[in-house]
Amino acid sequence: MKSDLKTNDDSVTFHSGRNQPVPRIVPPDSYPVSAVAFYGYMSKSSAPNLSPHHPIVYDLVLTNKGNGYNKGDGIFIAPTTGVYAFHFSVCVINGPEIPWACLEITRNGNALGSTFEEGTVSGSGYHCSSTLVISDVDVGDHIFIRTQRATRGPIFSGDIGRTSFSGWLLFR
Repeated sequence: MKSDLKTNDDSVTFHSGRNQPVPRIVPPDSYPVSAVAFYGYMSKSSAPNLSPHHPIVYDLVLTNKGNGYNKGDGIFIAPTTGVYAFHFSVCVINGPEIPWACLEITRNGNALGSTFEEGTVSGSGYHCSSTLVISDVDVGDHIFIRTQRATRGPIFSGDIGRTSFSGWLLFR
């Protein structure tokens, strides 16, 4: 079956051997103009027993396209309006008391979603959970992670489990 690529002023279409046009799945003008993406994690575990609404700072940043994430305060400030995906995780390590942590993601201080993890008192072990949130975000909005309630024990982050935060622009 012979095929060829044809272009015109409005779009690009693919023609099969039977000369039947098939529209492109993503027209060329619908790609985002700018790329925004970040990923960071805590380089070490937190202090134990953090208070409610304590901001979490992800100080080791591996990706920061668009320069929206600040590793000094843990806040992502949206460089452009659009629909974003945000993912964050939390880990705890078993201890003498049952450890637990509940984190929430906020947009300008208003909760968008949360995740919770609880360990055990028996044996050694690490426990992690995560969540993904999709949200409309306006340029200049502040997105950050904080404790929802007081934690019991430290929030763990190490080479076998990272407490992390990432986000990326889906479309504008």
